[in-house]
Amino acid sequence: MKKVPNILTVFRLFLVPIFIWAYFRNAVIGGAVFILACATDVVDGFIARKFDAVTKFGMLVDPLADKMMQISAVVCLYISGILPQWIVTILVMKELIMIISASFLVKKDVVIPATKIGKGSTVLLSVMVVYFMMFGRAGGRVNEIISAVLGIVAFFVLISYLLLMIKNLVKKNEGQQ
Repeated sequence: MKKVPNILTVFRLFLVPIFIWAYFRNAVIGGAVFILACATDVVDGFIARKFDAVTKFGMLVDPLADKMMQISAVVCLYISGILPQWIVTILVMKELIMIISASFLVKKDVVIPATKIGKGSTVLLSVMVVYFMMFGRAGGRVNEIISAVLGIVAFFVLISYLLLMIKNLVKKNEGQQ
């Protein structure tokens, strides 16, 4: 049981190119692949915590798999003309900053724990991505409002993450002195 979370994480990595391929063939099928990836994320996290199967591999690769799927989804929605460039820029920058900083921090043995804000924003992003895949081609004012909310939330989550990262780095440095 201890290997299941990591297997699901690797499976989720393999779903990224499958999602992209499926999305451009049929957005509903792409949406189903995206939902499957979200479900495996929930399941692997539950199993890892429930059965004390948290590993360094999982702590690094699980968020990477999530971010790769999220970046792929918003870029696909941009290419399809559903999301505006400014939203995609904010979302991709947020995800890339989090990936790069996590790889830097893991070398310093600093782990940024998942927060309720981060988990909430991931759920919100996932719901909005599925909404746009299913109904986004209709366009209109609702899409504009949802896009704006998504961009604002992503910006504030990034700020929250950066503040938490600074706090944990300071705490780590104080512990070394």
